[in-house]
Amino acid sequence: MDRKPAISVVAAQPAPGTEAPGKESPAALVRYCERRSHIRVPASGHARWQSGTHRGYCELLDVSPGGVGLRMPARRALQLGPLISIEIELTPGRRWCLTKDARVVRRIPDQDGTCAVGVQFVATPN
Repeated sequence: MDRKPAISVVAAQPAPGTEAPGKESPAALVRYCERRSHIRVPASGHARWQSGTHRGYCELLDVSPGGVGLRMPARRALQLGPLISIEIELTPGRRWCLTKDARVVRRIPDQDGTCAVGVQFVATPN
């Protein structure tokens, strides 16, 4: 008589669309493209932000024509109001105003005490 094991072990598979960056399957990339208005491009460097009377520094995560991803200490992310201005220091003394009055659309806290912040650019009339 063949005995079947009471427990079978199956290799864990990531949930669809949650693969680690750089290891996306073609199907995951298609799903990513279908749900986004703009493709995000990884970015690095530091930026300055201002929201109301609060201001500080953050790290750039990614950028697209529709917005930017930032990382900052979680306690600072709590100080963000609904609108934020972002400047990038290109060289000492030279800054580029990435956006004024962009909308803060999400805050995702991380276990290391930082928070990823999603910012959506607001169209300004010409």
